Amino acid sequence: MIPIPSRLERGHGRFLHVGVKQLRDGLRLFCGRARVKPITPQAIRRLSAKEWERAHAGCGAVILGHAVPGWSNATASYLDGSDLLRLGLPRLRLPGCIADAERQQRSAEIVQLAAALPDTDQLTAVSVLRAMAR
Repeated sequence: MIPIPSRLERGHGRFLHVGVKQLRDGLRLFCGRARVKPITPQAIRRLSAKEWERAHAGCGAVILGHAVPGWSNATASYLDGSDLLRLGLPRLRLPGCIADAERQQRSAEIVQLAAALPDTDQLTAVSVLRAMAR
């Protein structure tokens, strides 16, 4: 099982079918170009499950499509695995390139929101941010 959809949507409602062999070959090619040790879809699957499980207990099982440890069949009928993922999301570690991009986006949003405030509210916002940064 691969933790990504087997079909990736391509414009105008058409689909591109991706087989396991194509995925492995693509990963091998990209890793070769990057001059790093080749990775497999299974390695990506394992890493994803480990990182989600580290973020919140039970999330790894949800990502893998397994039964959540400690949940009975009855529990699974009224609790959804996506609830666990929402709990784990804030603690999920992201690769630096993604985390940096999100940080830049948040910083830009803070600047944009502050610029829209009246002068007195800007002064208040700056003093709050300074206090929080200490």
